[in-house]
Amino acid sequence: MHLAQLTGFTVGEILVVGRQETPRDALVDALNVDFGDPIFAIDLQTARERILALPWISSVAVERVLPDTVVVHLTERRPMAVWQHNNKQYAVIDREGHVLDRDSVSAFPNLLVVSGEDAPVHAAALIDMLRSEPQLMERVDAAMRVGGRRWNVFLDNGVSVRLPEEDPTEAWHRLAEYQRMHALLAKNIRAIDMRIPDKLILQAKGPQEPASEDAAATSGDDVKSQSGVAPRSAGSVNTGQPATGKSVRDKASPSKPVQGRATHDHGDAGKTAPGKTAAGNGGAGRTRPGKTAPDKATEGKVTARGHAEG
Repeated sequence: MHLAQLTGFTVGEILVVGRQETPRDALVDALNVDFGDPIFAIDLQTARERILALPWISSVAVERVLPDTVVVHLTERRPMAVWQHNNKQYAVIDREGHVLDRDSVSAFPNLLVVSGEDAPVHAAALIDMLRSEPQLMERVDAAMRVGGRRWNVFLDNGVSVRLPEEDPTEAWHRLAEYQRMHALLAKNIRAIDMRIPDKLILQAKGPQEPASEDAAATSGDDVKSQSGVAPRSAGSVNTGQPATGKSVRDKASPSKPVQGRATHDHGDAGKTAPGKTAAGNGGAGRTRPGKTAPDKATEGKVTARGHAEG
């Protein structure tokens, strides 16, 4: 090692490739390499294992480039959704359900909010299904996992959609077709129940509730704006900016008519849609009606994603 120092084989530069979300200080601590260290004294495997343990890291390679450079190649996990759990706890998750970030949720306003104890492991399948109907997906604000079996989806105009446990994809396609043919979401409804095969059951708004267009103006977007979190919008993703510093350099069946009458979904009684708990005026913050509960939600209460601490 002394000979290496005498001949100039010491660390003079640390080059990081692929970092976007991983905190710079956490990466520097995990690498545990300082300028002037003998380059041959670095345990590359140990450094790799420490970096791989960081939440955002999917894969990493650490190598020496003689005479004086350490290169770190990162592949980071991709954020997919915000998980709301334990009432008001929030975390960014990826497709595998790994928790990536608990402290900077507000930096990801365009991610879908999902709630429920087992929501992280089922969220990827849900989002793939929602994306199969892009126009309808643009109107989705949040989703709640109910009873560990199925999803309730909440739209930007305050309407909740109760998807079935069996074949929710077919129900989602059917709803999209009804919307194209009948402009269903412009009707005076508060809930759409699709749990019965080949049937669409609508729950009408009460006489004191605003129409869908008015509800949209006073729903979750106002809550997110008031809390400092911008509304989710298609095609806009905040990936963050790498930090700078001297010690590490980053290199950067559709034709059927709508049928059925309004009914109560007792499984949603007393629960609030994610992203819809408070608003300045109008329809946001309402709880859905019901008396008994065939579907018991895994969360007792869900609140707006914009209210994440930190």
